[in-house]
Amino acid sequence: MRRLLPLLGLALPAVLLGACSDEPTVVDAGSTASPTQAGSDADGATATQRPDEAAATQRPDEAAATEQDGAPSRTERRAAGRARDWLVAFVRGEEEVCDYMLDLSGERPMTESAGDHAICVEMVPPLAQEQFDEETARVIELVEITGADVDGDRAVITREHFSELFAEGLGDQRIELRRVDGAWYVDLENSF
Repeated sequence: MRRLLPLLGLALPAVLLGACSDEPTVVDAGSTASPTQAGSDADGATATQRPDEAAATQRPDEAAATEQDGAPSRTERRAAGRARDWLVAFVRGEEEVCDYMLDLSGERPMTESAGDHAICVEMVPPLAQEQFDEETARVIELVEITGADVDGDRAVITREHFSELFAEGLGDQRIELRRVDGAWYVDLENSF
């Protein structure tokens, strides 16, 4: 975590703020869903579920491939939803940001490593609160992540998966996730 905090403190604000101009333009695709509803799928499962809830609702036969019509599969949408939840929790300075990450070893969810989780909760939310004001957080909440490139239990989100407003700010950066026990977690060791 100590090695990752400088990365979070420098890279993430630059990436996110790069997407925010003085007067952001937001294109509404006709959706009336709130940011927390935006991750809902046809089964009613939401991307904002807690890690243990997501694992309980995920079917083992879920296809990782993109659906035939080119739309992201349920697995791709879930990975994208988790990345979005993590971004929003980060810019809001919420302790839940740590619940959406892998631990320092990169092997298991942060919530399963009490020591790592305690360090994360102590350090990351205050860092984010220093970096982002309320207006910036509201703009970041508008981010749309349309899918992910999934390969087994690994997912990668690049600029092509972000809405146009945020794709430019992301540049060549990427968010990597790993699925553990059916739930997706941000892998900071390999992201950004």
